[in-house]
Amino acid sequence: MLTQAVDTALAKIGAASPKDLRQEIGEIGLWAPRFGKPTRHTTGLHVIREAIRREHKLHILYTSLAETETERVIWPVALAFFEGVQLVAAWCELRADFQHFRVDRIASLETLGIPYPRTRKDLARQWEQARASERPRGREPLC
Repeated sequence: MLTQAVDTALAKIGAASPKDLRQEIGEIGLWAPRFGKPTRHTTGLHVIREAIRREHKLHILYTSLAETETERVIWPVALAFFEGVQLVAAWCELRADFQHFRVDRIASLETLGIPYPRTRKDLARQWEQARASERPRGREPLC
């Protein structure tokens, strides 16, 4: 998925660029490798996106890596897309903390129609701060 998107974007940029820049575009060092068979778990993504847009809570049945099922009420903040996996970053009422949930491990989900007690913008800022505080000292992100 990402590899195809990168290839398509570079092809379009190359087609619109002057001939002398086309060679340089091919040597920019952009790499999006394929790791295993890509999976597409798009079931429920539209519900998650809508909950993020409307700032509504979701009720999910989640299966952990250890195969433990838990029911959770989450306040989705963001979606992240990686090659073969999608994550939901959310405030989890059960853990009273920000958690990341793999979409392919969400067995069921439903919108509760209940707004978050804070705005998504505020939650996103708090999530970013929480992520920054979890980074090992002396190690800055690569991007």
